[in-house]
Amino acid sequence: MKIALVYSEKLPFWISSQTIRSNLLDAYLLAFPNASVIPTDYEGAGKSQFVQKITQGKFDKIIFLESSPTPLQLLKELFNKKTPSAKTEFYFHIYGDFTLFTPEWFLIFKTLKKAYVKILLASPAQMGLVSEFFHNKKKSNLLLCPFPINSNNFYPSQIREKLREQFGIKNDEIVLLYSGRISPQKGFPLILKWLDRFIKETGIRNIRLLIAGNFDDLGTPFWGKAHPMGLSYFSFQRTLQSLSELSVHQVQYLGLQKTAELRKICELSDIFVSLSTYHDEDYGMAPLEAIFCGCSALLSSWGGFNSFGDLPSDVKFCTVKIGPKGLVMSYSSFKKGLTTLITQAIKKPQLRGERIIRYQDSFSVKALSHLLLKIHKTPAKNLAKLSVLFEIHSKKILLMRQGYSPYQSPSSEDPLYHRLYRHYTQVQR
Repeated sequence: MKIALVYSEKLPFWISSQTIRSNLLDAYLLAFPNASVIPTDYEGAGKSQFVQKITQGKFDKIIFLESSPTPLQLLKELFNKKTPSAKTEFYFHIYGDFTLFTPEWFLIFKTLKKAYVKILLASPAQMGLVSEFFHNKKKSNLLLCPFPINSNNFYPSQIREKLREQFGIKNDEIVLLYSGRISPQKGFPLILKWLDRFIKETGIRNIRLLIAGNFDDLGTPFWGKAHPMGLSYFSFQRTLQSLSELSVHQVQYLGLQKTAELRKICELSDIFVSLSTYHDEDYGMAPLEAIFCGCSALLSSWGGFNSFGDLPSDVKFCTVKIGPKGLVMSYSSFKKGLTTLITQAIKKPQLRGERIIRYQDSFSVKALSHLLLKIHKTPAKNLAKLSVLFEIHSKKILLMRQGYSPYQSPSSEDPLYHRLYRHYTQVQR
C-alpha cells in the first residue's frame, strides 16, 4: 500500500493547526513508516510539481493533513491532467474552519463525486455538523479520528511543587488555567464575571486564574457584528477592574507561551477552564494538553469539548443551549462543576496520575497511530451526494467575504444556524 501524506509548505495561520498537523504527521509515520511525505506549495509552480510527484508515485491513498489552505487548486490540477487511478483513495482531515471554507470544499467534493473518499472528523459533534452537507445519513464517508496530543511535549515532570513555588503559588491555592485565544467567543470576559460570582457565593477565595494566550477580535465578522480591533482587550480590562470579589492580583495574564513553558504552566495548574462557544470549536487541543499534564477541566458543553467527559472526575460541563435570543450557558452548572473539581483537587490528588494515563491511552500520538491502522484497513467508498444545504451555505460564506454574516443570529430563530450547530450542544457519552 503506497501512501502520500500531503501538506502545505507554509505553516497554518492558527497555532493550534500547526500543532495538529505536526502531531498527525507523527502519528501517520508511526503507523506507516514507509509513507511518502509531500510538503507542497499550494499555488503557482507547486501545483504542477505536486501532480508530477503523485503521477510518479502511483499512490493508493492520498492523505491531506490539513484543511486550510484547502487543496482545491491541487485537486483541480490533478484531475485536469487525469492523473489519479480510478482506484485511488482520497482522505481529508477536516479542521474547525470547515464552515468558513465551504465554497472551496463544495467544489472539492464536486470534483471528487466519482472518487473513493474518507472524511476524517475530530469529534462526534463535528461529524454531526459535516454530515448535514451530505445526503447519505449512514455517514459512510465520515469517520471519527481525534487529533492527537504529543506526550513528548505535554507530560508530568514530577516537579510540580517546585514549579508552583517558582510561580509564588501557596500550598492551599487552587490554580485555574485558560490557554488559547482571548475573545468573547472564547468565553471572555464571562469567565471573570462568573468566577467573581462564584467566590462571592461560596466564600472560596484561595483561587488564582492564569491566562496564557493572545487577545484577538477574530470571528466576529462571522456574525456580522461591528467589533473594533482591540475591543477584546479593553473589555477584559474593564471587567477585571469592575469585579468585587476576584482581585486583580488573583488574575495573571501570561501572554502567548512557547510549548515548553506552557507545559510547566499546565503542570502547576489544578483545573483547566474554558467557556468557549466559538463556531470553530470542533475539538479542543488546549484542554487536552492540560489534561495530559494532570489537570481536570471545566468546559462549556460545546462542540468537540463535549466528547471529553468519559469519567466524572475528569471533566465537568457548563450546559450550553441554543435559545431564541442566542446561546445560553448555565451558571449553576459552572458553580456545581467548579465546586466539585476544587474538592477533588484538594482531597484526591492521586486522580492526576490516573487521569494522565487514561487520556494518553486514548489521545496520544501512539494511540492515534493504532486507530489510523484500523481506518486504513477498510477501503474508502464512493462519495455520497452533496446536500442542497452545502451549496446554500457556500453562497452565504461568499457573501460573508463581502461583509455579510452567513447567519441572521446564533440562535434557534435562524434555521440554518440551528440545523448545523445543534450538533455542538449534544454532550457525547
